Amino acid sequence: MDRIRNVLRRDGVPLGAAVLAVVLSIPALWGGFLLDDFPMRVLLLQHPEAIAGPGDVFSTVTGDPATTHELMDLGVLPWWTVDDLRLKFLRPVAIATHRLDYALWPDSAGLMHLHSLLWLGLLVGLAAVLYRRITGPVWIAGLAAILYAVDDAHAGPAAWIANRSALIAASFGILALICHDRWRRNGWKQGPWLGAAFLALALFSAEFGVAALAYLLAYALFLENDGGAAGAKASSVAGTGWPRRLASLAPYLPVAAVWVLVYRLGGYGTEASGFYTDPVRQPVAFLSALVERAPVLMLSQWAMPPADSYNGAFGTQAIVYWLGSFGMVALLAIMLSSLLRRSPSARFWTLGMLLSLIPISATIPSNRLLLFVGLGAMGLLAEFLGGFRDKKEKLPAARAWRRVAWALVGLFLVVHVAVAPLLNPVAPLVMRVFIGEPMRAAMLSIPDDPDLADQTLVIVNAPDHLLSVAMMWPMRLLEGMTMPQRLRGLATQGAALEIARVDERTLKIGFEYRLYSTALDWMFRGPDRPLETGQVVELDGMSVEVTEVTAAGEPLEVLFRFDRPLEDSSLRWVRWDDGVFIPFSPPPPGVTVKLPVPRGPFS
Repeated sequence: MDRIRNVLRRDGVPLGAAVLAVVLSIPALWGGFLLDDFPMRVLLLQHPEAIAGPGDVFSTVTGDPATTHELMDLGVLPWWTVDDLRLKFLRPVAIATHRLDYALWPDSAGLMHLHSLLWLGLLVGLAAVLYRRITGPVWIAGLAAILYAVDDAHAGPAAWIANRSALIAASFGILALICHDRWRRNGWKQGPWLGAAFLALALFSAEFGVAALAYLLAYALFLENDGGAAGAKASSVAGTGWPRRLASLAPYLPVAAVWVLVYRLGGYGTEASGFYTDPVRQPVAFLSALVERAPVLMLSQWAMPPADSYNGAFGTQAIVYWLGSFGMVALLAIMLSSLLRRSPSARFWTLGMLLSLIPISATIPSNRLLLFVGLGAMGLLAEFLGGFRDKKEKLPAARAWRRVAWALVGLFLVVHVAVAPLLNPVAPLVMRVFIGEPMRAAMLSIPDDPDLADQTLVIVNAPDHLLSVAMMWPMRLLEGMTMPQRLRGLATQGAALEIARVDERTLKIGFEYRLYSTALDWMFRGPDRPLETGQVVELDGMSVEVTEVTAAGEPLEVLFRFDRPLEDSSLRWVRWDDGVFIPFSPPPPGVTVKLPVPRGPFS
């Protein structure tokens, strides 16, 4: 044990932690392109003139009904999309790094992944420096750095090029904290100005960069005038007035105000989507989402399973999952209570961690969003584990609770020391095998037929619209394959179907209960915008009439009326079959056919 502690005290730990994180993620170099990487490639390679604003690469839909309808007509958006759907994100700093990629190595996914890994290494190295400045003794700070380096939450951003923005935002956020600490603890005059500049870079890299403000507030409340790591050992902030502590945040308020102003005046944010919840436009829905998602994210960060697994839980299963998550959080709070009473640095890490949950609760739970949460969690975990070696008074006093604490120590060691390092190299390969390759197989199953250019491709069913239908456009464009005149996705969700031919030009599709069976299905229409019986959507060459819905507004029966006979040669019909699309023939009038639940990467 003493040998390990001596190693963790060494000056080279920050560099060693950074190298360790990069080495564990080396398989990402062979991860290829995934998901949003494809539309990004189309924009940066084939249509750079279309990038008019600083956020256009990350702006799927702008909230303009006319533009939304054009995308629905093309088939990129499904027929049930809300007219004023907004999915618009402001990330100019991250976009600049992608522009660099496409200027230097536009066809090399491996070099783009290497670029992301360099940001990962920088992030972990900076976190190690911050741990040393905040946490004492030094060996506990070193332990926190290693725990953060091997945290499996880094696997997603490291393996997904378009998610590099998370690594960049977290890196600049930690730089802002380091500058702030040098200013407040060492009187470094450049600290507030550089800290404010780095905060701006964090905010304009990704929305969740606002979590840097969470840690700045936590610093003001618990470490201000505390002497950093040294003060954490022997003093508290009780003698420092609240106004003075909060006044230390003054340099950062103009930066935050400018970002909010640019964000709102530029029309950035989300609206009408069930995948994202805007805290300003939808405050009540956001608070509900926060209560639901925060415990799930905490469970994932501290003890697994991945937060992403919650998105496939419904009904009783989801309730049990949430109750288990809440129970784990409550137990953790009890176990850490003694440590929190005695350690200002532990209170700092805790508050920063908890406040960091707020911005990432605006979307569905996912491990890739835990970079800031993990920063505080690993600092707190290192202090908790260190209490078993050097500071026994920080453990719970009651014998029964001490036994529970020992059980938690065993759990944390297994999760964060044994399992997490194994998941980092495996995750990129899993993402490629279970997401990237199935998407490509589905896209290639549509023949590269010149006749397709004059046809409407009618996709009867698919596991989801985003991955199985919408992504077909950029993937086929990048491959130089023939594009259909338009796409028509009828039932592109994970539901079993009954398809009845009503007349020469009309199909009636009955859906199994739960049309929206995955989180992706809520991307284009939130639960606060239910479909209604009798609602009609007019598209070029096809109208859609909803004839029956559930109490929640999910369609149970829909009529699809085409402007020509279904057997017309201008319509090419396909359906999903075990991961690929195969030809489909509409049934004769009066005949009903059944199709099973289509299985995809997330079903």
